[in-house]
Amino acid sequence: MKENTPPGIELNLGKELAYIIVLPKALDAISQKQRRRIKSNASILYEKLLGLKNSLDDLFITTSKKNTEEYQYQLYKKIITEKLILNIASGKTSEIKQNIEQIMKEENLRFIEREESQISAEEKFLIKTDFQGLSHYPSQEQFSPVFQRYIKTQNKNENKHTLSPHNYNLEEIPAWKYFKQFPSFVERSQIFKLALAEFNIHKQDIKNLNSYDLIALLKNYSIKHKLPPFENSKMKFIKFFIKHHEQELRNYYQVNKLVIIQAYRNKGLNFNFDENPNAYQDFVERSISQMKEFGYVPPLFNIHHKYPVKDCKSEKNLSLANAPSNLCLILQSPYHQMMHLFDTNILGKTIFNRKVKRLELPQELIFFGGFDKNFQIYHKPKEEYRETILTFIKQKKQRN
Repeated sequence: MKENTPPGIELNLGKELAYIIVLPKALDAISQKQRRRIKSNASILYEKLLGLKNSLDDLFITTSKKNTEEYQYQLYKKIITEKLILNIASGKTSEIKQNIEQIMKEENLRFIEREESQISAEEKFLIKTDFQGLSHYPSQEQFSPVFQRYIKTQNKNENKHTLSPHNYNLEEIPAWKYFKQFPSFVERSQIFKLALAEFNIHKQDIKNLNSYDLIALLKNYSIKHKLPPFENSKMKFIKFFIKHHEQELRNYYQVNKLVIIQAYRNKGLNFNFDENPNAYQDFVERSISQMKEFGYVPPLFNIHHKYPVKDCKSEKNLSLANAPSNLCLILQSPYHQMMHLFDTNILGKTIFNRKVKRLELPQELIFFGGFDKNFQIYHKPKEEYRETILTFIKQKKQRN
């Protein structure tokens, strides 16, 4: 290890460790809210980045023999990363974004252009609710005028009529055409009827209710009657993932201990990984246990929609946005942040058919822990949940 190598950097993980240190700083430098903080610490940051720059030879090409094709390839990636470091130190934000894009392309991430669909706010809200559960409550202005009137008169006599839940036909609610695309909502059809009856909604008024009204009714009824938690698509995906890929995830944690620890350091955390020899293994076991039991996303990770929610306009297939085949567990910083860095509009023919630039991940990818294929996990062909977002794309093309 060179004398200028910053503390905590080991050589055996090479470029992945370099990326996990450099790319979060690059993303911070691009972010408007982070620029002031970076500027105030510019001299300290410059020294750290300069030390890292001097370590890149060791980090990128120690295992490659000179004058080989592999050596030239790693040398090129090292030069791109070196340029990125220099641009971070000098604050050249436009060049930083170009450097990141170049790195991603060299690491075999594909960029594509497609027409952005005009998904409505209601559709997007239902996809989000199906994905995250009932944690988000609609705002007052999102409610329909009819429902707002019922809220105001809830404790007055004008609401005191009684209807049995079986008197309600959910098909008469225009918004139900969105809800019935999601198995999680269809399973709660009876609860929706019970909530409508308990809130004393007149039968003739249900045709004026919107999606936000129904979600509010569902959440209020669930809280009042202490119903079991809404098992959302995010929880189902995590349980599905750990059921089929536990050993692969354990292998990832074992091989990438230094990457995970560095990811914690990027957040200003440590968890005594250095002082306590059992701390890291305890952290791994706790993470996996919570994935199995509760469907919790493990620390430092997030879930990425490979085919973006904003592109999932489809009257019959909204729920496919949250299908396990369209979801990917991903290291939040820097990789998930990078996936959305290039969600930019490219001018199309009309404002209604805007071209958008997207990153395209392999359909079988279910876990992204780094650019190296060894840090990624893929679906197995024999697994359950066979519906894929490719079906959605095919059907969408047929309708168009």
